[in-house]
Amino acid sequence: MNIINIKQQGRCGEERQFQNKVSNNFLQIINQKLSSLHFLNILDIKELVLFQCKNFKLQTVPENIQKLFISDCQLKRININHLQELNELELSQNKIKNLKGIQMLKYLRLLNLEDNKISTIEQIKQLQCIEQLNMNGNLINDIQPICTLTRLRKLYLSQNKIKSINLMQRLYNLQELELRNNQINNINAIGHLTQLQVLNIAENNITEIYALQQLYQLRVLQINDNKVVHVQALQHLIGLTHFEAENNCIIDQKILENHPNYKYYCIRLQTVPTKEQIKMSIIYKCISDQYYSILAIKKKQKQLQIKQTQYKLKCQQSMQTAANNELQFVRKTISIIQQLDLDNYQ
Repeated sequence: MNIINIKQQGRCGEERQFQNKVSNNFLQIINQKLSSLHFLNILDIKELVLFQCKNFKLQTVPENIQKLFISDCQLKRININHLQELNELELSQNKIKNLKGIQMLKYLRLLNLEDNKISTIEQIKQLQCIEQLNMNGNLINDIQPICTLTRLRKLYLSQNKIKSINLMQRLYNLQELELRNNQINNINAIGHLTQLQVLNIAENNITEIYALQQLYQLRVLQINDNKVVHVQALQHLIGLTHFEAENNCIIDQKILENHPNYKYYCIRLQTVPTKEQIKMSIIYKCISDQYYSILAIKKKQKQLQIKQTQYKLKCQQSMQTAANNELQFVRKTISIIQQLDLDNYQ
């Protein structure tokens, strides 16, 4: 693709460097003061990128634009009724508060409104062609309008004020879902999203994840910073390869240790209210870091293929022996600690 790339450089913004490669497809403008974009009408621009540009008005964007990216431009309003050919729109890191007019973009497939000040999203429900929606870092508490967008495959709603996701079960085509850092305590609706491959529900108020036990397509799961105790629901999710659960109350981590396909997992206990959990907390306090680093070595060893050279083979065997020896020592330590009499524990 040919490109026109306009950048402003220099201490006071006085020096400008123009890199022109004859183009009528793509235009990128960085750090410019623009009063109008009417000059673009003489070009057949299909994709326009504006980054850290000021003083321009959206009404001046050519009507035939198909992909529009406006990031960190202090934009406050969306005046894009005339851009009805748009299929990708990114307005991240601006100061947008409402979505008035966005319902006119009937053919929009990708919408990124990350890091704005949006609280009401009623107009979103009109975008029935949307497949990817990013609204991370806003002020949203009601996601009902989003739950009508059944073509959605990727949905990002982290760092909002969401408490309920009960209607999300309608989004049966979702493959990626991010809900990190909200106020969610019930994830039953997620259990109906059987196409999910990536799920991030970290930093919420979740205590149970039983609803996830039938998500057989799941590959990546992040539940960090919640209040989860049991993870039996994960033992049959053999496709799961990446699991993060730091700062929870998990007591049955053996299930995770024996999982056949993990490439990476990380667990740290947060609270240990019962006697058994007290024992486990002692274990974690003493040898957690060493124990899980050894498990990581063993998991990695299973994935390594024996190399042809004798030197590499010896290195691999040496690492495997060291890991086995240390793991045997740690298991003995755990056994001793688990036999401690904690009846008088205060």
